[in-house]
Amino acid sequence: MDYLYFFETTDQIEANRGRVLAPVLRFLRTVLQLLVKGASRSDNAGEVVFAIFEFLIGLVIIAVIFAVVVAVVGAIVIAISKASEEHLLPSLTSSHAIGEHKKINFWLHFYLIVIWCLGILALFAGTGEAGGNEHGVGESEGGGFFGFLIIIAALVTWLTAFYHVTVRFWKIIPPDIARCTPEKAAWFSFIPLFNLYWWFIAFRGLAEDINKTASRYGNPALISMDFATTVCVVWVCDVGISTILPELYESMGIIPVLAIVGLTTAFFIQLRNAVTTLLILKTNPPTGSTP
Repeated sequence: MDYLYFFETTDQIEANRGRVLAPVLRFLRTVLQLLVKGASRSDNAGEVVFAIFEFLIGLVIIAVIFAVVVAVVGAIVIAISKASEEHLLPSLTSSHAIGEHKKINFWLHFYLIVIWCLGILALFAGTGEAGGNEHGVGESEGGGFFGFLIIIAALVTWLTAFYHVTVRFWKIIPPDIARCTPEKAAWFSFIPLFNLYWWFIAFRGLAEDINKTASRYGNPALISMDFATTVCVVWVCDVGISTILPELYESMGIIPVLAIVGLTTAFFIQLRNAVTTLLILKTNPPTGSTP
């Protein structure tokens, strides 16, 4: 059995879209060759040293590209976010409200940067897909090990950001109005299949509870319920189509990614503006309102 076929596509990757990962894969291929073929250390020492050097260079290049992408995406996301709430900031006078607002903004910006970076990664991966080799192994599988590590790291980062931003939103809702605790709203969103239902509770319900809290202060609705419902429906459809009809999902190209990331960004910024308004109303309740 040829144990090295897993790394045979590295040259193709380098020629097409994998110039950054190819040195890393070459290093792994070299190490595997030494193990499988039982080559002596003295005969292959130079090759191993060179492969290690390529590996380190590849990691540095990946780190630099990642840092640049995050910096650019972060600058754009934060600029859009701040522009949308500029009219609210002068009314934040309480130190407690300012502190809560900073915490909400931190996790919101973190979450939005994560989903935009994941969206860019998905687009990059999608445009580089190609057919398999004679072993039936495609290019994407050639970098399967590193792809697996990237997916795990991205998943953990996304879960962390999603959990904290969801909890921060729900903590602004008074307990007598909130339909669930902040932690429950976040954790239940991670349960497979059940979360397709729970998103309507955790986010459409959040929008409804925000509007109820605003009405307590005599304020009009802060969130469009139609928009909140639309976002939840799009989330469910995205998961459903990508799971049940993956060929159809892939044929739509970048449309699903742009729809999910764009709608989620707009919705979460609207939620942030709404809970910021609630912080202002709690700090300076209108005359005759019921805090």
